[in-house]
Amino acid sequence: VVAAVVVVALVCTWADRQRQHAEFNALIAKAADAQSTARDAGSKVLSTREYTMPLLVTSSSATVRTGLEQLIDQSAAKGAVSLRKDRNAVAAVSVWPWHGSLRHAQRATLAYLDQRIADLDSVAAGGDLSALNSTAAVAASDQAVRALRSAASTTGEAAQVIATFATSS
Repeated sequence: VVAAVVVVALVCTWADRQRQHAEFNALIAKAADAQSTARDAGSKVLSTREYTMPLLVTSSSATVRTGLEQLIDQSAAKGAVSLRKDRNAVAAVSVWPWHGSLRHAQRATLAYLDQRIADLDSVAAGGDLSALNSTAAVAASDQAVRALRSAASTTGEAAQVIATFATSS
């Protein structure tokens, strides 16, 4: 009887570790997708600004300048929409309640993505482009990285975190 209890306990422990590993892999994959989307969104906004800059500075027509500014705003709005989809995918990753470090990592990743979305929304509303590199987003990224690295159970998983967030802007 004791041997059977030990075997059941070992199997349950093994199954829980396998599940935790699968949860981490799902979370880091969705976080990597979201991070890529965030980088692309910021790059597209800056590229749109760079493309429109000559006319933004030289055009004497207020209508032309307003139209060009709207292109920049629209680029940021599209990026925010795409990032919201990826944020929802991160939120949808199922993490068992007793996997506290993974739940914390998921919350920290969501907080980071929420900040990036808020920054894009700010630009879309006509805000300054410096919002794309906000100190709040950098701090939230650092917290997400710390939480994800803490949730990593192997050095390989920790390396995935570093690779995913190597450049947060």
